[in-house]
Amino acid sequence: MKIFSVLLSVIIFLFVFTTAESVNAKARIAKKKEIIVSMDAQKLPKEFVGDNKIIAKIMNAHYFEKSKYETNEAYEQRKKAVEDKVYVFSHDEGEYRDELVYDAEEKTLVVTISPRMPKDMSEIIDNLKPSYIGQNAFGARKQVFAGNWYNYRLEIPLPSYKYYFPMEPEKAKIFRQGLSLLIWVKILNVERDTQYMSATYNVAIDGAHIQYNGKASIVEMWLYDFDTGEIYKKLNADGKPIGT
Repeated sequence: MKIFSVLLSVIIFLFVFTTAESVNAKARIAKKKEIIVSMDAQKLPKEFVGDNKIIAKIMNAHYFEKSKYETNEAYEQRKKAVEDKVYVFSHDEGEYRDELVYDAEEKTLVVTISPRMPKDMSEIIDNLKPSYIGQNAFGARKQVFAGNWYNYRLEIPLPSYKYYFPMEPEKAKIFRQGLSLLIWVKILNVERDTQYMSATYNVAIDGAHIQYNGKASIVEMWLYDFDTGEIYKKLNADGKPIGT
């Protein structure tokens, strides 16, 4: 019996230790992803996506809504403090593949930034959980989810500009695969819109869709390699190269 108790204690200890180590490992990985990048940086971390999730949290924090307990002056000061901060986010490189064109005659990859490109950073977060089994008039049954669905959209005024990268076809094929656009912005304003939903058979959700629409101004834009972190060009808000 004693041996059994000892073995059981050892097993429990090993399970707890392994679980703790797993949690700590995940925490270390998460911490590594929380990287602060300066606008003076000459290279980015590999697969850097910026402050996308941080921006979503900021937009959800009601910084841009005046409390009934604060004066107009206090509200304007607090709002300005938020507006003066600079955040950075990355477009998914797949969002503007059509804007990367290789000119075989000139052996040049032409990259176009234009207002036709996706104009926003979107982040969707939900806390939907299974709630009950619903049934329609025909007897069809379906799992209904309850909770809220949050959508964050930050609109930016993209300029229109072209960039030319002379290179051989073989290099261009590789180069374009990782090419991404990083945008440094200041958030100017955020408005909230709430729509309440009742479950139907096609959309089995009971809850609210809460959308935050923010507007931003561009501070800088960087063309960089998502796979390696190499920065190719730093551009101003008009799309013109900085320092050239």
